Amino acid sequence: VENPSLKFPEFRYYSSEQYLRLCETILKWGYDIITLNEPSISLEQKKYLIENYCECVIGYEGGIAHLCHILDVPYIMFPWRVGHDSFAKLVHMDDKTFFLNSFEQLLEISKKDFTETIQKLHEGFGNNDILNDKAGMIKYWGNFNN
Repeated sequence: VENPSLKFPEFRYYSSEQYLRLCETILKWGYDIITLNEPSISLEQKKYLIENYCECVIGYEGGIAHLCHILDVPYIMFPWRVGHDSFAKLVHMDDKTFFLNSFEQLLEISKKDFTETIQKLHEGFGNNDILNDKAGMIKYWGNFNN
């Protein structure tokens, strides 16, 4: 754990340097980047941008992730910096989310693997182990077949 004293919401954010490296990588792969973290952009504007311009959205657990689920847009989610990833998986139980194991995981994959991941997400092959594993579902929600 990087810094166990981090509190909400700081524990889900990464440094500007890490985001810069990510932007450089994604631009190098030939993708355009739209940032949605500007408070002056309204929810309606964010919805419009996501629906019309985003092949996939990358970010942390939060409102934009929920909006992407509603809009059926693939989402690649950073892990929280201090655990609680099972909570994120519980509140994002959809088949178009890819949960990263680390921030660096996204920087270490190839353009080909990134593109294939986005395509798999469009096809509904996310990696939420709770959603994809009946035993995981029972662990979190109980067995309703009794």
